[in-house]
Amino acid sequence: LMENEEKSRQELDIYILLEDFLRQALRMWLVGLVLILVCSVGWTFLQKRSYFPVYEAHASFTVRVANPLYGSISSYNEKTAQVMADTFPSILTSDLLRRRVMEELGISGMPPMTVMASAQSSILTLSVRDTDPQRAYDVLHAVIACYPEVSEFVVGATALVLLDESGVPQTPVNPISYRGPAIKGAALGAAGWCALIVLLIIMRNTVHNEKELRRTLNISCLGQLPAVKISGKTA
Repeated sequence: LMENEEKSRQELDIYILLEDFLRQALRMWLVGLVLILVCSVGWTFLQKRSYFPVYEAHASFTVRVANPLYGSISSYNEKTAQVMADTFPSILTSDLLRRRVMEELGISGMPPMTVMASAQSSILTLSVRDTDPQRAYDVLHAVIACYPEVSEFVVGATALVLLDESGVPQTPVNPISYRGPAIKGAALGAAGWCALIVLLIIMRNTVHNEKELRRTLNISCLGQLPAVKISGKTA
């Protein structure tokens, strides 16, 4: 019996809190709307301020190596392509190639570069990403031009045969979307509004029934006045 009474009291408390929350939310709906709009616009503005477009220039090519039997440059098979793909990253990250490219272009740093080997052919794809589309394109071609000179010390005489290229990139690979930041900002505003309502409910310390009156003021209830609606208003 005691457990049932305790459970009923907890359910009643939850119902009262929910009722208070909804009543206070109706009173503060305009505050909530303003807070949601301000947070949505503000978060979107912050994301726009911190956004930097990144452009990618890429090129596909094959590598031709010196044939010791004929003393010329010739193509190689898929197995050799994979070997080149394994050694290509180490040559790309070498200080020698970086310095050579930076000297060629007159820049102080190198943007990120990646290389992939096709599993079905002896084709390599080199990609360069930078916030400046023209610089990404220039670095790509400088690497292709300087690579044979540097790789000669590692794999012998080579030549890169360009098959396809992207040209100067026109659109970023990380386009900004305003929908996501706007929704996130609105959610933060709604959460702040709900937290404000809960804080006001806690600070009000309203007495809802006889038990709360006895627990809060330690006095007995002498009587109650019913709520009567007159012309749409509660008296």
